[in-house]
Amino acid sequence: VRVGCYRRITEMGKLEEVDEFGRELGDRFGALPVDVTALLDIARIRILAAELGVHSVVVHETCLVLETPRGLVKGLDRKLPRIRAEKGHAQIREVKQWLSERLAQRREYEAE
Repeated sequence: VRVGCYRRITEMGKLEEVDEFGRELGDRFGALPVDVTALLDIARIRILAAELGVHSVVVHETCLVLETPRGLVKGLDRKLPRIRAEKGHAQIREVKQWLSERLAQRREYEAE
């Protein structure tokens, strides 16, 4: 069962698929452990990054290193984005939030 779940997660290409799978797991097994939630968030990070054209996401200490075919993603201050969380699941959540906000900004810009 576990390998099948991992396979499904790696094959997901839309945020809605990850959300639906999380609900399915919750219905089937009850409250999800923190590690499972983190795994689903990592899948969301992969999908968000792909939508933004990012092919590598690395957290080095508190720097978010995002690599695209055109180079590293930097902020308006020409520095790498920083995150507040120092480790673990908090970093995963913060990276997911950062990517979600950038994707929303891009969509808003493209809609203008």
